[in-house]
Amino acid sequence: MKKPSFYLLFVFMIMIFSLSVAGEEYPLPGTDYNNIGVKAELKMEINVTLINTAPIQKFIVVNPFYNYTIYRENGEILGEIDNETYINPYLNTFNYLPGFWINPYEVLKVRINVKKNGSIIITPEDYETYFPTSVKVVYENGTTKYIIGTIDDKTNFFYETIVPQVILMPQYYFNIQSTFLGKDEFIKIIKYEGSVNLVLKNIPNKDGKFNTVFVVGMPVIFEGAECYDFEPEYSTTFNEYVRKILPEYTGIQKKGKIETQPEKTFNIYRLSNNLISGRKIVKEFTPLKKLPEYDFPVWVVWLGSQDLEIKYKVYWTNSLRSERYGGGEEKKKIQIILDRRSIK
Repeated sequence: MKKPSFYLLFVFMIMIFSLSVAGEEYPLPGTDYNNIGVKAELKMEINVTLINTAPIQKFIVVNPFYNYTIYRENGEILGEIDNETYINPYLNTFNYLPGFWINPYEVLKVRINVKKNGSIIITPEDYETYFPTSVKVVYENGTTKYIIGTIDDKTNFFYETIVPQVILMPQYYFNIQSTFLGKDEFIKIIKYEGSVNLVLKNIPNKDGKFNTVFVVGMPVIFEGAECYDFEPEYSTTFNEYVRKILPEYTGIQKKGKIETQPEKTFNIYRLSNNLISGRKIVKEFTPLKKLPEYDFPVWVVWLGSQDLEIKYKVYWTNSLRSERYGGGEEKKKIQIILDRRSIK
């Protein structure tokens, strides 16, 4: 009996040792992140005020992907509808469907968020590169190893320069009436407000030895809503990025010519662990093809080992009143212009 036990223990120790030697490997691309190791997580919370203009009760069916808390005008909390917790069948189901009741002419407030303390995982687009070989990161015995493949290329000494590419376009587009309430014209939205949080992570960079540069657009767009309190402040808009930032980095001017003016000094951006700022555009640029007719904020990001959280607030009323931004100090906000063609 002792011999098999010792043998099993020996095999177990060999397995542990081999695992520690092998370490962790992060081949690129990986799971939930793109080919430069960027992962994006999205959180949202929206508070909607709605009214039932019909003379009868209505039952509003909800999407169980989200979590809902329903508040009456008198301060009563009707209940929390969460796909991970128990739902009161009498209050929160009808025809076996989850939702809530709204009385005739009642004004109701509903808080909506991504499940309970949850998030939506977004996989950014890959960084497009002409680099013809493979790259991976291996963590072995506490040491970070950067392993690069080789190819039989004897004709090129240099391949390209790094350009901040857009790897995240708007992912979700909400039309307030159709998204939340379908086709029932008796249920009206009075207003809604909320917050959107996007967290960007450099997944293979747990030892803080690698840096990445890229551009991300605001992840969620609410049609007609005002967006404000951007943290950190957005770098520019998408159209300005295409017209100005790309030409500044690449030197490509109108008709595809290369900028050769010797008197122009290239503007080196002030770099931080989070954002590229201090950009100064000297020369206008006419794009070679027609630009999209919609526009939205974008952030030019220099991402190191620390996560970057991008936050902004949204606000909409059926009368589009602007007194929300009163109080002496005007908040910087942006009205989103869309043609909806390229929104996922």
